[in-house]
Amino acid sequence: MTSYNVSGSFVNFVTAISGVALVGSTELPDGKRVGTIWPRKPSSALWKKTLGPSVPLPSSTQKPILIDIDNYNGTALLGLNDRGQVVGAVQRADFTFRSLLIAQGTIVIFDYPGAQSTQAEGIRKDGTIVGTYTLNNVAHGFILHPHGQFEPFDVLRACGTFIHDTNEASDLAGAYVDCASQRMRGYVLTGEDQLHIVAFPRAGTTATEVHGLDEHGNIAGRFDDAAGRHGFLGILE
Repeated sequence: MTSYNVSGSFVNFVTAISGVALVGSTELPDGKRVGTIWPRKPSSALWKKTLGPSVPLPSSTQKPILIDIDNYNGTALLGLNDRGQVVGAVQRADFTFRSLLIAQGTIVIFDYPGAQSTQAEGIRKDGTIVGTYTLNNVAHGFILHPHGQFEPFDVLRACGTFIHDTNEASDLAGAYVDCASQRMRGYVLTGEDQLHIVAFPRAGTTATEVHGLDEHGNIAGRFDDAAGRHGFLGILE
């Protein structure tokens, strides 16, 4: 296994991976969080096209590209595709978020219409973006289609829905709050609209979230029990 750490930073996250890079965030010594892009292979032409002239590229591929959006308290990168398009979120002073898209040399900040907070967490090759927005203090999933139309998504009878990832098969992965038990459960919604509920199969599990999936049925996420929080890798059945 390989670790990814920014020099001088003690808090580093890698949140998504594609064929061209890993993305995440790091907390700088002054306490500010900035986004990180770790190219997986020499691809300066790709990143020059993606980031444009406003973001300088590091001289070495061993160093991350740092993304710090002006006028916000922090930046986190949460998803990307094989075209080098990156999504994430920027944090406002009131600790709410706006979504971030970096593509074709342009940085776009956007919100779900009327939402208090919006986070983009996944993007397909065709430009479809998925994520979560908050309205009246309740979380809902969203799909932003390539031509600009927002589509809300909620798990039926849920008291809160989060979309954490998507794939090229149009599957969605995330978590929802079960109204009856008030517990967090994971889910995968396939491109054929089949909903699979995911709960880690261990006695004492109190919460499960699916944070990533691929086109082969592999899912990854985390679950909670009395001992703490744990990661998992599984296969959707």
